[in-house]
Amino acid sequence: MHLMHETPAEQGMDTGLLHEKYNVFERNPQASSAPEDVRTSSASKERSSAAEDLRDLRLLKILMRLSSIRFERLDALPTLPATGIVYLLIGIFPISVGVLLSLLVYHMSTQKMETSQEVNAAMKSNYDRESELKAFDDSKSGVKGLVDAGLLKIPRFFIHDRPIINDPNSSSTQVDIPVIDLKGTNVRAEIVENVRHASETWGFFQIINHGIPNRVLDEMIDAVRGFHEMETEEKIKYYSRDYQKRFFYVSNFHLFTGEAASWNDSFLSVMAPKPPQSEELPPICRDILIEYSDHIMKLGSTILELLSEALGLKPNHLESLGVAQGLFVLGHYYPPCPQPELTLGTNNHTDAGFFTILLQDLLGGLQILHQNEWVNVSPIPEALVVNIADLLQLITNDKFKSVHHRVLAQKGKPRISVGSFFRPFNEGIESIIYRPIKELVSEENPCVYRDTNLKEYVTLRNKAVGMNGRSALAPFKVESMKV
Repeated sequence: MHLMHETPAEQGMDTGLLHEKYNVFERNPQASSAPEDVRTSSASKERSSAAEDLRDLRLLKILMRLSSIRFERLDALPTLPATGIVYLLIGIFPISVGVLLSLLVYHMSTQKMETSQEVNAAMKSNYDRESELKAFDDSKSGVKGLVDAGLLKIPRFFIHDRPIINDPNSSSTQVDIPVIDLKGTNVRAEIVENVRHASETWGFFQIINHGIPNRVLDEMIDAVRGFHEMETEEKIKYYSRDYQKRFFYVSNFHLFTGEAASWNDSFLSVMAPKPPQSEELPPICRDILIEYSDHIMKLGSTILELLSEALGLKPNHLESLGVAQGLFVLGHYYPPCPQPELTLGTNNHTDAGFFTILLQDLLGGLQILHQNEWVNVSPIPEALVVNIADLLQLITNDKFKSVHHRVLAQKGKPRISVGSFFRPFNEGIESIIYRPIKELVSEENPCVYRDTNLKEYVTLRNKAVGMNGRSALAPFKVESMKV
């Protein structure tokens, strides 16, 4: 995730804007108790009217074309399209324009004439994506605001070009990612070997007996849910695209740069090295967020020791490089989606930092790309998911793998997850240089990546990947390694 965007101007807007100014989506009539004629939005009428105007304009052109035909040239009729029967009616009977238009519309809908394709193309060209994105963002009510409005169809800017295989209970490959037991009585060498295999082969693994109390895990999930489900008027106080803030809530970090928006809302809190002041955090999640982050920082140190040993290095090697100095926590909320086959909860991507620890509820939906197949990360009660991120793949010289993953949109209940990302957060970004660890480079294993600082890394990575599944590390490969 990229955290160095320019900050758009914040505008105080009434929360009803989404339903008044931006009511261009189909809504569930049960979401309102007002009479039907009141519930029909003026924006919907305008959209329908605009579409009708486009069709009428095209039909008018057809009518003008017909008026120039000399019907005494009967030999011309065989070369006309199937609407020749309509042309003949014009020459024989006095027919009203309305009837003519009705006949033409009927023919266009049943025969799929070229003219209907032209109308659809014209309507498509009139789609103003930027205005819709801005109106959605200005509402500050996020995806949950759309769901609360009772939508039956999702907005166009959420729709992907290709249909989504959206059953979280099945995947192309029925395999499970590795599960590693960190219980202290287990043999250390065996744990290290399991971590090595998972990091090199999968880039993902789940951990159990990790030391964080179940109470803390449950309360953290409840706090994320509570924040996103509190009153909109209170929640929008935290809405911002100023990514320098230490706590903010937003819908879609890549809303204006991604190819399709994701069906989720998130809050972000920087918890290290400089956490927010207590009063900057919402009361509903303040205490548990601080407690949970303390546990995650300790667990992160344990994982780094295991990763270091898995690389054949001393246990403190990775931590000595500053890998665990920065931490931010994301509280994701995935509302129920009326058309989950058209969008994703989170788009296909890799993580930007060193590694991530994920807490998820039991609804499922997380998938990783393994051997060109999407594989489900099946939720395990009380377990945490660990994944390698891009910077760790870079400094390990491709030994550990940062793999693409996504979250499916789903009907039913909202999905909750909490991602803890270990990476620097804008402090001293010009002076920190990242390169493959020298102990992992040899004549047999030459450098795959060149040196880069964090500022360049963030800038080039954002241009290279966005949230669309392309490689994030390609700009940093040495020339001899580029394909």
